[in-house]
Amino acid sequence: GIKPKAQPLKLHEGFENTPPGAKPTIAKMSKKLGKEIVVTKDQASVGERSLQFTDGPGVEPAFEPHFYYFTNVQTGVTRVSFDVRAEPEYRLTHEWRDSSSPYRTGPKLDFENGAVRASGRKLADFPANTWVHVEVRAKIDGDATWSAIFTPRGGQPRRAGPKANPMPGRPGTMRSHTRAPSGCISASRRYRW
Repeated sequence: GIKPKAQPLKLHEGFENTPPGAKPTIAKMSKKLGKEIVVTKDQASVGERSLQFTDGPGVEPAFEPHFYYFTNVQTGVTRVSFDVRAEPEYRLTHEWRDSSSPYRTGPKLDFENGAVRASGRKLADFPANTWVHVEVRAKIDGDATWSAIFTPRGGQPRRAGPKANPMPGRPGTMRSHTRAPSGCISASRRYRW
């Protein structure tokens, strides 16, 4: 028979129902990973739990650890929001992409060295050890524009966009991964989604 079309992902995940030390249940990630991505009670933006990424010299390739969701979004505007906190030596990339080969990207944010950047351009400050709420909206088809808002805890929102990235009409995947900065690869990193 005909396989039914997958519905767009609607996810609200605070990891409160996932035991500490466990991996997130819906997210996809490399089977090679051990405890590099786990739920923890060490830090939380709201509630009691968050998702912790830990990178180090033995974690290869450079984009690991990473996780992603298949969103099944093909048209219209979609929104992703999350809270993120990182220690001083870190790099996090949040990227939307499709499943074509080579893949096409939508919004891509790099959190590194006290700033959030897109295509090398600084969009907002990203202070270490501070929770920042991130909201990204993107049009998946048509002109493929996107915008973002960054709000540090206790601070004022910083708006960025609209930006253009070609990703017309393709089922999407949202990925997040860390890349270790040279010389600082043993730093622990914590992110909240």
